[in-house]
Amino acid sequence: MIRAKQFLLGSAAALATVTGANAADLPMTKAEPVEYVKVCSEFGTGYFYIPGSDTCLQLGGYVRSDFYYVEPKKRSDNASQWQGRAQVRWDARTATEYGTLRSYIAIDADYGAAWASTSNSSFKVHYAYLQFGGVTAGFIESAFNFYDGKYGSPIYATYGGEQGRKNILSYTGQFGGGLSATLSVEDSIEHNTSIAGFGGLTDKDDAARTGYGGSRMPDFVANVAYDGGKGGWGKAQVMGAVHQVRGVLDDYSSKYGYAVGAALQMNIPFAAGGYFVIEGEYADGASGYTGANKFQKAPDAYAGPGPGFAFETAKSWSIEGEAGFNLTPSLLAIAFGSYRNFDAPSIIADKGNDYTAWVAGGQLVYTVVKGMTVAGEVSYQSIDVTGKSTVDTWAGAMRVRRSF
Repeated sequence: MIRAKQFLLGSAAALATVTGANAADLPMTKAEPVEYVKVCSEFGTGYFYIPGSDTCLQLGGYVRSDFYYVEPKKRSDNASQWQGRAQVRWDARTATEYGTLRSYIAIDADYGAAWASTSNSSFKVHYAYLQFGGVTAGFIESAFNFYDGKYGSPIYATYGGEQGRKNILSYTGQFGGGLSATLSVEDSIEHNTSIAGFGGLTDKDDAARTGYGGSRMPDFVANVAYDGGKGGWGKAQVMGAVHQVRGVLDDYSSKYGYAVGAALQMNIPFAAGGYFVIEGEYADGASGYTGANKFQKAPDAYAGPGPGFAFETAKSWSIEGEAGFNLTPSLLAIAFGSYRNFDAPSIIADKGNDYTAWVAGGQLVYTVVKGMTVAGEVSYQSIDVTGKSTVDTWAGAMRVRRSF
């Protein structure tokens, strides 16, 4: 018994010695330090450092649901329409010795039957651009814009200049005191409307002679702007653009159209959050810059009936405005309106190509809680096609939106 106990104790001691030696021989792995997300306050609220970098990132977006009721003109029209949208935004900024390097992405996902016969889904880029040292490159609002991208968001009514977002490469110089100037080179294809044919051509001639040829020259756009800053009286801008009209056939020489505009926004000091904004544009051979193509067919030019016949450009002008103020801290009222005129060349025998259009309406936006709003809109639109018809349309809309 004594010898058995001695054997067991000796075995245990030997095993402990061997285990200890093996444990000592094993490599020790040091735990990696945990890198916590840190707040970045350099560019405002909501930014945080991307772990392992000096780049600050802000995430945001919104979810909204829109309902429209548009006065139907025939039985096949969809008077009742719905659309849902989700948008996600990424804003990444890095401080460098040459200024801020910024990249911005916004993606929209839509589903609904708005302006279509059946429900459909779409996934599209809303913004995709970078900025560095005054240079902006990518998909963003045209430098011609002022009113469209920065003020009230209509639910259904089409009343802005409607320049929208384009692929651009621009440079903005800051001169101090709120004064700046921008020179922008922009995708001409996205500024094209169409090239139509003169009345009297045969269908074969129309098919051969109408339409844009391939793009050879970008649009050149410039603006000079003043921003009074936070608490200032407002903002102002003048802008201009040059647009190439290039037909599909070799026997047509190119022609250049242009557009000019001016805009003013003023804060209303006696109304909390109150503002007033107005913008006007004129175009010759560049109908897209006045938004004329959003209401009726509005070609940039008309192609003539013979070899070497020069284009005849179309002229258009528009004016749009908006005023908003808070009825209560939670209730915002907006009134808006626009007027648009399109003139085909005088050589066109059928003046049914000409039209005028105006829109008027209002919107109430109620903030339920921070980040969530409910809005209602009523609008009236009238399109008068010279010598042909006048179409008047009532529309109502509602939007529920949650931003984050």
